[in-house]
Amino acid sequence: MYAALTRAQGPPEESVEVATMVGEEMYRWLRDVDGFEGLLVLDNHEAGTTYVLALWESREVAERNRVARANLRDRVAATVGVEILDTEGFDVAFGVVPRLRPEL
Repeated sequence: MYAALTRAQGPPEESVEVATMVGEEMYRWLRDVDGFEGLLVLDNHEAGTTYVLALWESREVAERNRVARANLRDRVAATVGVEILDTEGFDVAFGVVPRLRPEL
């Protein structure tokens, strides 16, 4: 499994609402992409920082979808007025995540 972690900065006073909106929109698009495994959106309200962790079947699958993911990320960021600070990839060495599937 492979994870792509994106860090974004936005206005702290709206960070939870913006993070929720970003997560919902990204999930709607990504859920039907072959090899997509899951999405977590983490928000630090005090700092106005949001982390988006997208999980993929493999590094190859994530790379195959890299351009489309970047386009979606940039479109969503521009729409909600956040700045993308960086995106980094990780091989997942271990993970246990409870079922957190919203009905979207």
